[in-house]
Amino acid sequence: MMADTPAPAAPTLYRPDAYAALEPERIVDDYPFATLLSPELHATTTPMLFERSDRATLIGHLARRGSHAQAMRTGDRGLCCKL
Repeated sequence: MMADTPAPAAPTLYRPDAYAALEPERIVDDYPFATLLSPELHATTTPMLFERSDRATLIGHLARRGSHAQAMRTGDRGLCCKL
């Protein structure tokens, strides 16, 4: 019988310390527009803000009929880029 082998660790992206977002809420407050990206290569420029309560939540606005909003309804993950 073969022993179970652990799954390999998920790959991580190298990020030099100089590029770490130490205060992401301040960045969003100072630059309220971002590009939201998803794996299907949807890209949408959208206003963003942080909702502050027990935890910080990033909130944006998308058109309901847009392809990006449709993808998010199915649980697709996304990446928010401040450019």
